[in-house]
Order: sequence, then C-alpha cells, then structure tokens
Amino acid sequence: MAGQKKRRGLRSLRRGQIIFLAVLVLLTAATGALMGAYASTAGAMASQQAAERFRGGSEMRFSQVSAFFPVDGGTSVQDIYTFRRGIDAPLTEIGVEAAQGGSLWKDAYSATGQISIQGPKATATAQTIAVGGDWFAFHPLTLRSGTYIYESDLMHDRVVLDETLAWQLFGGFDLAGQEVRIGGQRFIIAGVVAREEDAASQRAYPGGAGLFMHYDTFAALTAPEGGDTPSASAQGAASAVPSAEISCYELVCAEPLTGYTRSIVEQGFEGATVVQNTKRFSVGNTLSLLGKFGERSMLREAIIYPYWENAARYTEDLLCVLLVAIFVVGAFPAICAAWFVIFNLRRAWLHVRDDWFPGFKDRTEDKITARGRRRLEEKQRRREKRGAHEKVRTK
Repeated sequence: MAGQKKRRGLRSLRRGQIIFLAVLVLLTAATGALMGAYASTAGAMASQQAAERFRGGSEMRFSQVSAFFPVDGGTSVQDIYTFRRGIDAPLTEIGVEAAQGGSLWKDAYSATGQISIQGPKATATAQTIAVGGDWFAFHPLTLRSGTYIYESDLMHDRVVLDETLAWQLFGGFDLAGQEVRIGGQRFIIAGVVAREEDAASQRAYPGGAGLFMHYDTFAALTAPEGGDTPSASAQGAASAVPSAEISCYELVCAEPLTGYTRSIVEQGFEGATVVQNTKRFSVGNTLSLLGKFGERSMLREAIIYPYWENAARYTEDLLCVLLVAIFVVGAFPAICAAWFVIFNLRRAWLHVRDDWFPGFKDRTEDKITARGRRRLEEKQRRREKRGAHEKVRTK
C-alpha cells in the first residue's frame, strides 16, 4: 500500500514537472513572438526612417524632426526659406561640414486639400497633398510607373497619381507623360505610386483617390481670386496666395548634439507641435510614453495631423500595448531563467569548491561550528554572571 502511494506521488510529480515545462516553453515562445511583433511594427513605417536613409554609410549622426501647425495658424513658404537660410551657419561654426557634393540637411513641407481632376474616362475628386522640398525622400511611396516630382523641376505642371486615381481616370498605371486637366489647365502625369502597405498607414489614410502636386501650383489653383500659372516659382505663387497654408514641415539634419535638430525647429517655428521622428519607436521612447499614457489625448492646439502622423501615433499606441504584453507574459520565464542561472552558478561553485579545494568545506564548517560554540559559551558565562549578581542582591 505504501509502495503504491509512493509510485502515485512520483507520477504526480513528473506530471507536474511536464506541465510546468510546457507552460514555460509556451510563455517563452509567446514572449519571443511578441518581441518579433514589436520589432516588425517599429520598423514598418518608412516615413519615420528618413534620417537613416539620408545618412547612408556616413559616420555622422542625423536626426529627423517634424513640425505640425495649428489650423488657421500654418506657416508660409517665406518662413520656410528664412528658416533654411539659418541652418548651415551654426553647423559650420562648430566644425560640422558636409562631404564634397553632399549636404548636411534635407527638408520637405506640405499642405492638404481636395481638387477635382479630369481624365479621359472620368472626373474625380482627389485627396491632394501639395508638396515642397524633397517630400518623396521622406515618404518613398513605391513607383508603379514614371518618376516623382521635385522642387527643382523647371516647370511645376507635373503631378503624381496614386493607383486608385490612375485607375479611375485611365483604367491603368503606365501613365507617365499622359495629360489630365485641373481647373481648366493641362497637367502632365510624372508617375503613379502605390500607397503604403503597413497596417497603420492603411488605417490612417482617409481613403479615396490621391493626388500629389507642387505646393505653389496647388496654392495658385486654390486661391480665392485665381493665382499664378503652374509654371510660376514657389516664391511668387505662395506670396500671392496666403490661403494655402503649410500644415507640416519635415527636416533631416546633422545632429552634432543630442536634441540639436529638434531645438532649431522649435526655435524656428514657434507655436508648432514638434515631433522627434528618429528612434520614435525605440523601447526607451515607448517606456517614456507609457509613463504619460493618455496625456497626448489632451489636445491644446487645433491641429489636424496628416495621415502619416496619425499612422505613427497609432503605431506608438500599439507598441505600448505590445511592450506591456511582453513584460506580463515574459515575467514568469524571466524569473525562471534567473532562478536557473543562480541555481546552476551555486552548483558550479560547490563543485569547484569540493573538487579544487578539498577539505575547504570541512574547514569552513569547523570554523563555523567553533564560532557558534564560542558564542554559546559566551552567552552561558553571561547568564552565570547575571545569576551570581542576583544571588548577591537577594542576600
């Protein structure tokens, strides 16, 4: 009878160990999967990685920063040009110089709106992003055909269509060189782009057909009393059309000191909400966001963020959830791993002590025993002394 109970106890112990190991393996695998999901999510948005692309193989540090302006409080092209003129001098003064033929910074700016565009098959209302600077360097949408548009283009009568708009107007994507009409004026299609494939951008994009055009052209077309022709310079068109306010400015700049790029943007565009894009999705930044989670829902300015910023903010919230899940799910495997390491280090130490230092254990135990014996003897003498004193007092 006793033997049967013992065997049942052993079987129960083995079953418990198997369950323990199964749970440990499952939680470890889940933690690894969550960490993989965190890394994949953090690296999915190309719009937040302009500094890494601009840096290339250079050893110089670069940082990406964005500024967003309140509704009815946007900035102008003149403000952008004024800011640009002040970027190089402070860097040169502290000895930061670009490589031959290179640059220490790159920027872009944009405004949003809606425009009616006519093609050979249909007319559509397009979600329009009016761009300046090197916008597509910050937002490298995949080209289905043709090329992007650039601020350095001689004529600003070219546009870029997204796949949805291209299909609505032409029923195809190989459209470089084709013509469309906007506001009665002729425009040339420079290229067709695909929208971002990451889940956050797809959620944040408002949907519908999309169009990209030069900011000065957009400003001229949306002017209350008309404006300059599409071939006008950016300076002339923007100064004539104050209604098309710039809502977003983006900068990649050499970073001689941590926080340098952000500080110059904050100083150059007072009243703007400035966001640090570089390392935005790092674990350290996510922990910082967890510490003040919910505060950014308290909007103090009337700012309408573009879809790529909404996508980035959505990604930040998702990373907070993933990081909490990693901590919760990974706590048990981490504790077990720590216990395993400590247990085996202790076993290794005991093994080394007994094999390499024979007699060490016995000597140590003898010393401990002798020390304990002396303490007991000392306590006994103290008791005897106290007893003798009490007897003398009673007499």
